[in-house]
Amino acid sequence: QGQYPAAIGAYDAAMRNEPFEAYAQLGRCETVLRADEDREAQLACTRSLFSAWPEWVDALYLRAWLLAKLGDPGESNYRGMFFQRADLSNPLHKRYVDSLIAGGKQPLVRRPSCELCSD
Repeated sequence: QGQYPAAIGAYDAAMRNEPFEAYAQLGRCETVLRADEDREAQLACTRSLFSAWPEWVDALYLRAWLLAKLGDPGESNYRGMFFQRADLSNPLHKRYVDSLIAGGKQPLVRRPSCELCSD
């Protein structure tokens, strides 16, 4: 709803709860990307998410999507890793694929809350 600073603060607090840390950091990065204000914060957030969970498709997607949007040549490395790990039978991964094929031109894919339950 455009209340990015409040959302980022809530995600920061949630990240202190270890069982939810990965999803809290994912949500924080999605919020930072949607706020579309601070390029360095976006890069740092997706770098940190990927460093913490390098095998997680969601982390790979966010990093690849951002780098594609920024026209960064390093995007192809993350994109390749994402495509190796994506499960095309998973509807969320399919939407991620469609977004990356568009080279970051499509909006960032939103994760419906019901899909969080199946991960």
